[in-house]
Amino acid sequence: MLLQDLVETIERLKARLAAHNADLRVNETRTRMALIDPMLAVLGWDPADPSLVIPEYNPQGGRDRADYALMHPNGHPIAILEAKKLGESFETHLNQMTSYANVAGIAYAGLTDGRPER
Repeated sequence: MLLQDLVETIERLKARLAAHNADLRVNETRTRMALIDPMLAVLGWDPADPSLVIPEYNPQGGRDRADYALMHPNGHPIAILEAKKLGESFETHLNQMTSYANVAGIAYAGLTDGRPER
């Protein structure tokens, strides 16, 4: 990843956010596709590569799933990422994110609504 690629991606996502703000607040899937997936890709976590990113990660076989597991080359998850629709409050989802990481035995977890500044 080049720093220039990251800067260009952030600028592109800011423009997308400004142009489609209302549409991206409709649901989490729109936010993921338009904002989160492109940012993951530029950071080296290609969401289309199952060796790097596992969507809807289910570590214990239950019904609860983390939105993304970021994978280590050894095949084990190293981070959990929870996605929320644009503008959704994080307060009510912190426990969910922490729970997913704890169940999976993962030390790193994140929560995002796709905004570059959050």
